[in-house]
Amino acid sequence: MIDKSKLHIKLIIILMIILNFIGCESKYNIVGGGPGSTDGTPFIVQGNSLAEKLAWINSNARINGNYILDIFSNESITPHTLSYSTRNNITITLRSTSTSRIICLSENGSLFTIGSGVTLVLNENIVLDGRTNNIASLIKVNRRGTLVLNNGATIRNNINTAEVSGGGGGVCIETGGTFIMNGGSIQGNSIGIGRNGWGGGVYVTGTFIMYEGIISNNTTSYFGGGVYVQDDGIFTLNGGTISNNSSNFIGGGVGLFSGSFHMVNGIITSNSALSQGAGVYVQEAYFSKVGGIIYGYTEDNTNSNIVRDDSGTILFDRGHAIRARQYSGSIIRNKNMTADHLINLTWDGTTDPPSWSGAWDN
Repeated sequence: MIDKSKLHIKLIIILMIILNFIGCESKYNIVGGGPGSTDGTPFIVQGNSLAEKLAWINSNARINGNYILDIFSNESITPHTLSYSTRNNITITLRSTSTSRIICLSENGSLFTIGSGVTLVLNENIVLDGRTNNIASLIKVNRRGTLVLNNGATIRNNINTAEVSGGGGGVCIETGGTFIMNGGSIQGNSIGIGRNGWGGGVYVTGTFIMYEGIISNNTTSYFGGGVYVQDDGIFTLNGGTISNNSSNFIGGGVGLFSGSFHMVNGIITSNSALSQGAGVYVQEAYFSKVGGIIYGYTEDNTNSNIVRDDSGTILFDRGHAIRARQYSGSIIRNKNMTADHLINLTWDGTTDPPSWSGAWDN
């Protein structure tokens, strides 16, 4: 005969094993069901603060998880790294459904460092606010990480004073990282002391695609007031506006030192530089313009990108709209007047011999 008491004990033990297995599934990256379902269905994370919600994700995130963090009040948080070991393809969306919510950085560092396999989405009404004496970009996107900035979101007011080359004031996109700007704004950021300032608004060695939005009122002490591109970085401008950025040396709106810049549409206007290339400065890099408008100098200064020195003297033939040049040598092309949507310009970055096309001034 079957001993029913022993059978009951065995069933209880089996049930306990199953429950323990289910309870540990996030630890072992088990796919399916529960909070943050791995089929991509959004899961709204609960908690009393943003820091608390981020801590929950750190402990419970699953492969293919899609997490929404609602922000109900202004908050101040320490720097956070969004990286989850072997758990990847994770999307985290910050949103406010009613009014603007400001997320401030409470101590030096990057507010968010986006790790491999993670996408951070900033939706309407989300404002990331930096520090006036920081030592890092406000957001850093590492290899295989992705940042998405949507309409109505803002990255602002971060002053990166690190005394080393590199970095970015607002956003730093490392090699292999991706930044997609669908709208929103990057404004009031700055970088650099002396010749250590690279990319007041955005620093690119990865991939940056801008569809809409505005990059404005960012500054650099050296190179690339709005956007700076180098190494294998790729910047594609499909729309939006880059305006009122400034450089204390070269590349007020956009600066390139290697890498590539493809301008398909959009507007580059009202930027300034103290030496060369107020709108765009290209140094031995690939540049193509097949649409959009890069303003040059006009006497009434309407929409003008202007190269002028510290005393305010306008420097002609320095590329108010665009300046492309060899690192050292006499190979130079300028565009001082406005290059509208009908004017196409290219340089493949070669110097021996250089390959140019379009209506350059010389």
